[in-house]
Amino acid sequence: MTITEYADYTRFLARFVDPILNLELLGKLASQFRQVAEAMPTAPDFLITTLIPALASRIGTSSRLAISETAGYTVASIFRTIIVAKTGRKKTPAQAVVMDALA
Repeated sequence: MTITEYADYTRFLARFVDPILNLELLGKLASQFRQVAEAMPTAPDFLITTLIPALASRIGTSSRLAISETAGYTVASIFRTIIVAKTGRKKTPAQAVVMDALA
């Protein structure tokens, strides 16, 4: 990513994403994911890859996500993810940490 692309991306986040998601809170969450992953040790991606469909399941399939309101295009909140890594990379323990926290 070039400096110009990074600057554009930062402006985009500040203008459109931060009012909705609160980037400061996301930064704290990302830091916690890194700490948990380092303690296991595993990749933070493994934790987040498990978290995304787990959170989507809380929305439920009866709710619809509006992809394009003008076109009337909506989809169910079904997210499929997969973790691909060699044996011993702590895939299952990473998934268990996320699922246990949500239970």
